[in-house]
Amino acid sequence: MGLLVIYTDIDIMYPEKHFDTPQPQTAFVRLFYLYQLGAYTYGTFSTMFIEPPQKDFWEMLIHHGATLLLVALSYIGNHYRTGISILVLTDISDPFMELAKVFLYSGATAAADVLFATFAVVFLVSRNIIYPIYVLPAATRYGAIVPYGYRMVFCLYVLQMLFIFWGYLIIKMAVGMYINGDEKNDSRDVAQEKQKVN
Repeated sequence: MGLLVIYTDIDIMYPEKHFDTPQPQTAFVRLFYLYQLGAYTYGTFSTMFIEPPQKDFWEMLIHHGATLLLVALSYIGNHYRTGISILVLTDISDPFMELAKVFLYSGATAAADVLFATFAVVFLVSRNIIYPIYVLPAATRYGAIVPYGYRMVFCLYVLQMLFIFWGYLIIKMAVGMYINGDEKNDSRDVAQEKQKVN
């Protein structure tokens, strides 16, 4: 959905051009924002009350909270292109991870390996290379002059710290899987750790 929004407004691909000016809002942009708000609200609720606890429980909760605040502030401050470019950039790797899990749980490990490798590359490039090189400098430069700018910049840097942490976990997992032949498990899973200990 986010890629379709970008297709309808190519200027979204250049967030550094848009941090200092309010942007027009279309019905499709509004729909995308409502979708993201719903998804991250559900993700927060699910992390807290539904899913089994992961090792990165607090990091995930902070991630959802910072993203919800970022979505709300960019919406209220009329910085839709900025918000959408950040959401698309940071969510673009997620489908590969979810598909990798589906294939892994269904026993199709070769497909899971390819999808995990794709996820790892897309995650590391989008969140640990493109995001800090293009998004953070533009946000920092205009943080003082846009509505809610400092709050948005704070959320962006919180997210960057989490992306570095998760990037480390992904690299550690990939090294374990492909070099050492470790089992293919989610390194964040507390239940799997308990089983290994027993």
